[in-house]
Amino acid sequence: MPDHVEAAGGPVVRQPCMYSMTPDKDFVIDFLGGEFGDDVVVGAGFSGHGFKMGPAVGRILAEMAMDGEARTAAEAGVELRHFRISRFEGNAMGN
Repeated sequence: MPDHVEAAGGPVVRQPCMYSMTPDKDFVIDFLGGEFGDDVVVGAGFSGHGFKMGPAVGRILAEMAMDGEARTAAEAGVELRHFRISRFEGNAMGN
């Protein structure tokens, strides 16, 4: 980008792209559970295809964190069971 970025000294910043994905390539949307119970909400494994889901998933995670349930998903008929962390228990590949 001549005339826009001074690059004579080499790259200004280098950042690796963190790409996290679950073994079954589906998101994790769940409460952490265990000793944390429903006090910690987890949203993970969104690399690549997760960006377009950001607004909907963000709202679901916020409702889970604030209210302990995802009303928006329930009202829309979206079943979140598919996205639970527990799907990897006894099956490292998930769904």
